[in-house]
Amino acid sequence: MPQGLSGLSDQTFESLVLDAGAAYFNIDLTALENAGSDMETAIENAIANAIPLGATRGGASFTTGRELREVEADGQLGPTKGLMRRTAVRPALTVNLLEQTIDNIRRQFPGAVVSPAGAFQKITGGPITGDTYVDNVALITTYGEEGKFIVFVVENALVLESPEFATEDKSEVATEVTFVGCFSGVGAAEPWRVYVPPATSS
Repeated sequence: MPQGLSGLSDQTFESLVLDAGAAYFNIDLTALENAGSDMETAIENAIANAIPLGATRGGASFTTGRELREVEADGQLGPTKGLMRRTAVRPALTVNLLEQTIDNIRRQFPGAVVSPAGAFQKITGGPITGDTYVDNVALITTYGEEGKFIVFVVENALVLESPEFATEDKSEVATEVTFVGCFSGVGAAEPWRVYVPPATSS
């Protein structure tokens, strides 16, 4: 590489996604989109009635789960514009839950119900219904600088694979939980969103 060439610039820091962030159930997407240009107010309004997942360990990961397939034809030398098909969309948000509240444990087993059982709350399995799906699960973290955020959202979320509760001496249980976004119906929009601050004018 020629001397002095680098991707770094004075604006690099403005586009870095920082830290582990915090995850929430059911943020208010309408409030997030309609709060005007004040980003902190938008986030505050969006999470005002949301349910925090609580403490996590090891951060989180988001994927749109989009798969594209190349349509192949005789004589084709390689990937060709117009011959790509979207074949799957499986958005997912994975978190390592350290805080095992009753609500967090219940949501890790779709369809599970909670009932009183003497000195305990009993969690048992049940059928998957429309109410089983979480409207959305969102990860909110810092984007570039204080006061700016990036928001990853998975909609109509469900934990499709039950996590493992593995105990270890002198440690704490942290379950890896993957919330998968589900289409709301045939032909519906892909069940994920990413909210990114607009680029700053130079």
